Amino acid sequence: MTVQEIAAAFLIKPKTMEQRITRAKHTINEADIPFGIPDLMERNRRLKNVMLMLYLLFNEGWSASSGETQIKPTLCNEAIRLARLLLDLFPGMSELMGLLALVLFQHSRRHSRLEKSGKLIPLEEQSRELWDQEMIAEANILLEKALRHATPGTYQIQAAIAAVHTKSTSASSTDWAEIERLYAALYLFEPTAVVKLNHASAVAKICGPKAALEMLTPLEDDLKTYRWYHAALGAFHLELKNFNDAKKAYQQVLFLQPTKQERFFTIQKIAECENKSSHL
Repeated sequence: MTVQEIAAAFLIKPKTMEQRITRAKHTINEADIPFGIPDLMERNRRLKNVMLMLYLLFNEGWSASSGETQIKPTLCNEAIRLARLLLDLFPGMSELMGLLALVLFQHSRRHSRLEKSGKLIPLEEQSRELWDQEMIAEANILLEKALRHATPGTYQIQAAIAAVHTKSTSASSTDWAEIERLYAALYLFEPTAVVKLNHASAVAKICGPKAALEMLTPLEDDLKTYRWYHAALGAFHLELKNFNDAKKAYQQVLFLQPTKQERFFTIQKIAECENKSSHL
């Protein structure tokens, strides 16, 4: 992965990430760290870091941080392969089961996300007949096995959220109340602005876009360079018929260098805002 892709995963500037990587390399060289088998506590710490890297690797493959390609199957498949390898090595770790279940649930929708022309298809418009049912079944088995350990974690909760989507026969039948509860639980484990953003999207489905916008207001400073934050703002304002505010939010998405497919989708949304605003 490039420095720019890694920086995007951590929501920081590429220059800052480049400096961190350089410092880390210097630290390793100077410390002369020997190879050895870590104790149980150290092993668990390292595994936690490795799982995070696999999670970020899959995310970059699933929804690229920039460039001409929206989906990078090679990265997705490599993240899945390495997650399987880790689980083979440590078969009793419930969070590893949750991580593998999560990426399998997500990757099961790979054939329904883009039209042949390359145009993005939102989740609610995707053809569920194209979802990989064999992959979904494997993910469900992994998730159920993980939950029986009664040691919940962030990957298990995210996998549970993905499972709710795959169990819905249509977008309209999605159990958004359950998804909202799961995001609330996830925030207890991982109180980050990105989790709160996703939680707001679930709240919007239950309580409406106004309630979601109220949740997003405190996140502005943390997510001002995160284009999905501005995309969510645009969607909520558009639903509320605040066309000027929606247009500004979508314009900010374009400023933050989206992928080619996201750019096309966003330009369409801006045109929709302008068209509806002119008919008021």
